[in-house]
Amino acid sequence: MPTGDDLTVLAGQHPEGIRHPLLSITPQVLTAALTHLRTASFEQGGLLVGSAWSAPGGPPEQPARIRVLAAVPAREQVGDAVSLRMAGTVWSDANSLLDRLRARQPEARIVGWYHSHPDLGAFFSATDRRTHRAFFMHSYSVGWVIDPVRAEHAAFLGKNCQMICVHLEA
Repeated sequence: MPTGDDLTVLAGQHPEGIRHPLLSITPQVLTAALTHLRTASFEQGGLLVGSAWSAPGGPPEQPARIRVLAAVPAREQVGDAVSLRMAGTVWSDANSLLDRLRARQPEARIVGWYHSHPDLGAFFSATDRRTHRAFFMHSYSVGWVIDPVRAEHAAFLGKNCQMICVHLEA
């Protein structure tokens, strides 16, 4: 099973002085997502549960950091080499997890989604952008794309689907 050291971070390579929000992913989330996405040669996905914070003194609607605490795989999904459709049960599964998490972390919420691009590279396609804008319209909403074959990943934020920095926690 690959670890964070095995993945190439495609996000975060930006000109000096440009600050992007940081996406922080726990080792448990990385392991869960890779375990799920490596089980098939077609696209698969799920939802991301975590927390989002704005910078002190920064605009509250602009996240400075998003920390992903859990990956919730879609149990019912239809995918092929270039597309994915997740059933509504993934939202129920994520909300059940949130009900349990909020006792300890009241700020927890669905912060986005993840999906695979097996052997296609880690990028946000036009379809991914439409899906993101339709279902994940918050400024903190993250789309995380993983190519489990090429061991690449990238993350995109908000309605403009801006590529952001990814930090894989140790």
